[in-house]
Amino acid sequence: MPMIEDQHQPYDKSSKWLIQHHGDSMLRLARVEKIEAWRPAQAEVVQPRQLPDGLLEVRLRGEPRDDLFLLEVATYPERRVGKQLTGDLMLVYLDRGELPEAVTLVLRPKGKYRIPTSRNLCSRHGLSSCRLKWRVVELWTIPAEDLLQAHDVGLIPWVPLTDFADPPETMMQRCREAIEQHAPPGEKANLLAVTQVLTYLRYNDAGLLTIVNMRGHSRSGSRRRTCTGRDDPRVQISFRPYTPYFQNCPRSALIAAGVDGPHIRNVTRQPQSPDDAAPAVSLRPILPTPKTP
Repeated sequence: MPMIEDQHQPYDKSSKWLIQHHGDSMLRLARVEKIEAWRPAQAEVVQPRQLPDGLLEVRLRGEPRDDLFLLEVATYPERRVGKQLTGDLMLVYLDRGELPEAVTLVLRPKGKYRIPTSRNLCSRHGLSSCRLKWRVVELWTIPAEDLLQAHDVGLIPWVPLTDFADPPETMMQRCREAIEQHAPPGEKANLLAVTQVLTYLRYNDAGLLTIVNMRGHSRSGSRRRTCTGRDDPRVQISFRPYTPYFQNCPRSALIAAGVDGPHIRNVTRQPQSPDDAAPAVSLRPILPTPKTP
């Protein structure tokens, strides 16, 4: 099954979930330290069709007030990212009256192009100009061991995209163990699901994905339902949350991993088993839009 490179939506949704729940971890990827407190700010600023991926209000140690941090996640280093960051910075400035600190995370390399760290704007006759800059974090240049040793479970989903020499099976197992040991209550299934989605961006290996699969500890007799019709990373993943919360609300884990809500058809329980298996989830087949005559 070929890797699907043009479909960014699963990775976009997964990264936005991480921004909302572990935004401080993403700032640490950009070497922002001494974070005492943080919270996601409302990202819907000015123009609802042109929104930053995330906007955080962060209190740094020793600072008298919160600072704004803008986060943008790019699947690949594309030329549009610089323009997008420029628009994001200006939108936040217009809405908040201050320029935020800007960070963009680039998940995978593609070709020789690298996202620039600044952009100069000048009016046609030169009467006005401005220079904008931001920090670019290329995940594949970060040592995986730094993230694994940081004791921050919010960094673990990014590990599959970082630099490591160990076999990928070993790293995925370490990711799973870190999430199972240190995930906050109610977030274990989501963190595993997001880790699996980001792993798929680098490795098209069903056996490897199974290591961080949410049903990794389920019995062999449990069933998996996926939709058919095309090779889509959203539907090649099996979702079997095993924490009590997601046994009742598996839709949350699906959405966090990039599955569109309308594609979730139903949630049903299999007949009771000794290990009280989690609900099975069926997805609607994703069919092409019919052409009008």
